[in-house]
Amino acid sequence: MALNAVLVAWAGDDPARRGPAETMWGRSYLDHLRAVADGELGPLDADAARACTELLALSPGPPALVSLGRTRGSDVIAACETAARLLTLCAVHCGMERL
Repeated sequence: MALNAVLVAWAGDDPARRGPAETMWGRSYLDHLRAVADGELGPLDADAARACTELLALSPGPPALVSLGRTRGSDVIAACETAARLLTLCAVHCGMERL
């Protein structure tokens, strides 16, 4: 949803951007991640592309047991941290100082 917010903010009231913003990165979350990772940055930068690439690199295999606690280095923790970094980049782009 944060990626959608970036496109909405980028398009603003400009009718010339509104059409491209609706289809720029595809329709689904994964389409958005792939497009940004592949360099279709639109209003975003290379930091966002790296975060999208990292999220796409996660194995979509069957769910494994997730241990509770503070186990650093866990794939789940790394994925959450990467998603949070992407969310922050999107929020900054939209002019939000804090989430």
